[in-house]
Parts: sequence; structure tokens; C-alpha cells
Amino acid sequence: MYTINDLIRRALVVNANGVATITPEETLTWEGLHHRIEAIAGALVARGVQKGDRVAIMSLNSANYFEMMFAVMWAGAIVAHINTRYVPREIMHCLQLLDGVWICTDQANLEVIESIKERVPGVKGMIYIGNDPAPPGYLGWDKLVAGDRAIGNQEPELTDVAQMYFTGGTTGVSKAVMITHSQILNAAQQTAAGIRSIDADSVYLHVAPMFHMGDGVMCFVSAMTTCANSFLDRFNMERFVATCNQEKVTWATMVPTMVRGLCLYVRESGQTIPSLKGIIYGGSPMPITVLELAMETFPQCEFVQGYGSTEALSITMLESRFHTLDERGKQLLSSAGRPFRGVLLSIQDEEGNSLPPGRVGEVCIRSNAVSKGYWGMPEMTARAFYNNWFHTGDAGYLDKEGFLFLVDRVKDMIITGGENVYSREVEEVLLGHPAVDECAVIGMPDEKWGEAVTAVIRCKAGLTIVETEVAVFCRDFLAGYKIPKQVFFVSENLPRTPIGKVQKNDLRQMMAKRLTT
Repeated sequence: MYTINDLIRRALVVNANGVATITPEETLTWEGLHHRIEAIAGALVARGVQKGDRVAIMSLNSANYFEMMFAVMWAGAIVAHINTRYVPREIMHCLQLLDGVWICTDQANLEVIESIKERVPGVKGMIYIGNDPAPPGYLGWDKLVAGDRAIGNQEPELTDVAQMYFTGGTTGVSKAVMITHSQILNAAQQTAAGIRSIDADSVYLHVAPMFHMGDGVMCFVSAMTTCANSFLDRFNMERFVATCNQEKVTWATMVPTMVRGLCLYVRESGQTIPSLKGIIYGGSPMPITVLELAMETFPQCEFVQGYGSTEALSITMLESRFHTLDERGKQLLSSAGRPFRGVLLSIQDEEGNSLPPGRVGEVCIRSNAVSKGYWGMPEMTARAFYNNWFHTGDAGYLDKEGFLFLVDRVKDMIITGGENVYSREVEEVLLGHPAVDECAVIGMPDEKWGEAVTAVIRCKAGLTIVETEVAVFCRDFLAGYKIPKQVFFVSENLPRTPIGKVQKNDLRQMMAKRLTT
């Protein structure tokens, strides 16, 4: 039985002296990382962390986050990743959902955690992973790394939940997606097999948020391949270039917004990144113009697109060999690639029938990397996982060669700058404004963000609201990326189906016309 903990044990065998993590303060080998993970796990167990406990981590990217994540699993507990862009209301919901939790945070997120911790029932302890002294009441990093290596290992089962990532939903409620040791290992193996150029000589830069599954999978790919890991707490073009050149970074995962910004910065500044060999992109639609710009800016790089979901991890990949600018290549650049090995993909109609190539339907997945469901939400789990398929809510079609083309989202999800936004959640907030009579939130194509969160609002008779007021009103209820970037006001009723649902395709067409007139 091979678990995530065995990734670290294997790294110790095959590449003990290889570099595991790089920070300005220190460089750890895989042997050093193994010792550190054992010590932190020992400190957690000594303080009362038990097998199956949930340890919520709300932190910016760092080597400490990386070490803490593996140490929690070494202790037999479950890592629950909290999006650092959530507002207090959203964070509280996530922590309450876990039903008894250890809370782990860093300096950047300490203030918000302090403001809500007393309102979260069942908190078992507070952990601080900043390098500076821990605040009162927190178990600090110095105590963690000095833990007893002999008592930390609580060997898990393959079917034990190892990680939980939060995802939104059409109900407007965040759900904790349960992912087992086995499912993570399968996803990491699929990804490593698809990106064969990442090996023990590579340096992978964690610049996409580690609380997202996109970069989360790469944490395990790095342990599987024993490559080195570098970290940026926030994306900044100047720091990205400097870090890449200083630490000889070879690979990074970025959302299209990052790719576009980096290309423009490099071209304007005249700088180069000679060590960079590959860019993994995904998380939101990549405009062909941006992809062409990236391929011209970094001709030495392999480009790999990954399409996945929190519930199904790795689904499809558009491999580097398909990134060409000939006629066929340009067609494939608008696709999401083909299913990973070990992934069966089916396009299904509303009755669950598989559709032939070229027919649009719901993208459904079967693989050994698919989640076991949502924590504490059996009814929602049953709605998404049934008939031995995970139903993604994405609409798309397959061509005759098995390439997936996504055309819409059945569940009205908007992907903006790599973040998932569910329209119903934003709509419910907007409907709380006293001037709003009805509204709909849609995604509109945007070169920078992939999609822009767009609100269409009809005000109550005699009342008005201006666009700037919409953003101010939403700020107390929604993370910044969920706040509408553009707002349209209409005087007529929103277009609806005979049963009362807003016809969002019609609405998108109407707003597109307004943008061009």
C-alpha cells in the first residue's frame, strides 16, 4: 500500500542529496525535508492532532506551507486549503463546515483569522507557520520544526481523505471536496506522465496559489519526480523574473492573466528568462492571441494546457507537441486537449446518454483520481457523482480525434483570472441591495481575465444605483475576484424561459451588442 507519505520516503531513497526546497533563508535537500516533515508531524501529534483531524491552512505560497502540508498527512490528519482571497464570511463558512478544526495561518492572513476565530465552533488549536515569533496562543514554527521525529508517523490508508479543497456551487455555498491518498497519487502520476520533461534536474516555481488544485497537484508531481521547489507568495512580474533567474527555474504553472502580464513585462523591460523551459497554463480560457504572444516571447519553452476540476483533478491535457501555429495547430489551441491516461471522458445528454463526436453535452469523467465527494454533504455528492460518472457541469464536445472543446458551463460558472465564480452566489448578494429588483450575473469574454464577471441589473421603480456603488456594496460579502468588473443597467425585464429561468445565452448576446455599439 503506497500512500502520499511514501512519495517522501521514495525521494529519500532515490535523491536524498537533491534539492527539495529553495528559499532566501535556506535550501533543503530531500533528506532534510524528510527530517523536517517528521519533526513537524511529531509536534502536531504531541499537541493532540489525531488521525482524521482537519487542519485548515490559510497561507500564501511558501516552503513552510509545503512542509506543513506533507507533515499534516504524515500525522494522519487531513489538510483543508482555505482560499486567501475569501472574505471573513466565506472563511467562517469553510471552517464551520469542517466541524472541529485546527487553524493554521501565516503573517499575511493572521489579522483576518484573529477577527473570526472566536466565532468558529470547535477550534482545536491555533498554528502559526510564519518565520517570525508566533502570536500568543499559537504553536509557532520554531516549536514545530523542533518536534519529536519518533512519534509523528500515523500511517494512513489509501482510501483515507488526505486533502480537502473548497469549491463553490450553484447553490452559492462552498463545498469541501474530499480527495484521498489514492486519488492524489493517481492524478500526480497522470500529470507526471503527461509532462515528461519535469525530472530531478528541474526547478518548479509555485507561483499559482497552492490552495488551488492546479498548483496542488504539482506539489505531488514534484515529490514524485524529486525536482526542486521554489516559491513566490504573490505574482509580480519583476519578482517572477528575478526569482526565475536567481534560482534557475525551469517550470511554472500560470493562469492566462499571469501569462499575458509576464509577456508584456518581458517585452517592455527587455529582460529574459533563459532557464525557463516550460509553462503549464489553465484555470480559465486562454485567448489564442495571448497564447501566440507567449509562444513568440518564450520560443524555448514547452507549453502545456491542463484542464481539470477540484472534484476530478486532472482531466485533459493539450501536450506541448500540439502547440503549433499551423492551421491544425491553431484549431487545437482552442481545445482543452485529450484525456489523461487513466481518464475516461464522456459527453452526455440530459438523460445520461453518450453523444457522438461534434455533439455538445455535459462533460462527464470517470477515473481513479475522481473525488469521493463533498464533506458532510451527501445530497450534493449524490447529485454530482452518479452512474459511476462525475458530472462536471461543463458543456463541450469531442472531435473525432478525442480532443475536448469546451463551449459553456452548465452550472453557470464563470472563470476569471483562474478563479471560479458561481453566478448565483453573486446574484444573491446583489439582490440584497435595496435598489435592485432583478439581476443576472454572466461571464463576458475578456482578454486580460479570460472572462469578466458581469452583472445585468434592473432597478426597482423610482430607485437607482450607479456602477461604483455595486462594487462597494459587494465588498463586504464577496472576495474581490467575485465582484462584478462591469455592470449593465436595463429598464426591461430580463429574458426568461417559460418556467422563469433567466436565458443567460440571450443575455450574453444582448450585452455583447451593447459593448460593440
